Amino acid sequence: MAQTGLRLQVGSEYGQVRDQAHAAECQGWIAAAEHAVALACPLPSNRYRVGVERLATGATAQGYAVNDAVGEIAAVLRQLIADIDGGLITNVVDQARAETLDDLLDAAAEYHSDGRKDGSGILATAVFEDTLRRIARKNGIVDKGVKTDTLITQLTQNEVITAIIAKRCRAAAGVRNSALHGQWDEFSLDDVNSVIVLTRELLNAHLS
Repeated sequence: MAQTGLRLQVGSEYGQVRDQAHAAECQGWIAAAEHAVALACPLPSNRYRVGVERLATGATAQGYAVNDAVGEIAAVLRQLIADIDGGLITNVVDQARAETLDDLLDAAAEYHSDGRKDGSGILATAVFEDTLRRIARKNGIVDKGVKTDTLITQLTQNEVITAIIAKRCRAAAGVRNSALHGQWDEFSLDDVNSVIVLTRELLNAHLS
C-alpha cells in the first residue's frame, strides 16, 4: 500500500493531480489507508491512527493538491510498518474486540504476502495468543498469569482442542516467543503462514 502511495503522490508539473481519474484514485487510496491503519491500531488514541485520520480529514480541503496528502499518509504508513517490523508494536490487539480478530489476521496475511516476515509474525502471533486466551475464558479456564504452554495443556486436558491442534499451537507459541524477543532468524515466512492458518481454524471453530 505504501508503494502505491509513492506512485500516486507524484503530480503534474505544477505539483497537483494530473486529472480527475488521478484525483479519484488518490481519494480511494486515502480511504483504504485510513481503514488499514484503524485495523492495525485498534485504539483510537494510537498516534499513528490519530495522525492518519487527521491527514485524511484534511485531504478533502486540499482539492487539486490531494496527492500531497497521499504522500504524507504514505510516509506515516512506512513508519508504522517499520515499527511493526522492528518489534516496537507488540500489543496491537490487546484492546481489540473479538470481532476484529479476523480483520487483524487479514492484515497479518497482507504483510505476509508482501514478504514482511517480521511485521507479519508479530501481528499474526499476537492474534493467535489473543484467540487462544479468549477460547480458554469461553470454556471457563482462567488465563490470567498463565503461560501459553500451560494454557495449551489445560485446553487439551479439558478436550477443548485435540492433541494434534495442541502440537500446532505449541509451534505457534514458539514463533510468538521469537517474535516478541526480536529473534527474527528463528522463524520463517512459512512458520508465520502456519500461525495464520491455525489461528483462522481456531477462530472459526471456537469464536465464530
